Amino acid sequence: MKSFTKDIDFLIILSLLSLFCISIFSIYSAGYPRGMESIAFTQIIWFCTGMLILAVTQFISMKSVLALSNLFYAILITMLI
Repeated sequence: MKSFTKDIDFLIILSLLSLFCISIFSIYSAGYPRGMESIAFTQIIWFCTGMLILAVTQFISMKSVLALSNLFYAILITMLI
């Protein structure tokens, strides 16, 4: 079993976290006087969902992605149509 932390680019994770913090502060401060803090909470939910998807995709091997690439391509073209 390969080491999980061997393939992680911590600079990208740090960049994501810093952009997340800046966006939460910006959204919260823009909506604070009008009582729209729920937008910041929604942003937090979407960020956590994205990070979960990022963590799950770390466990998918490249061979299985390449094997299903034609299927993914067909699905995406169908969605565009």
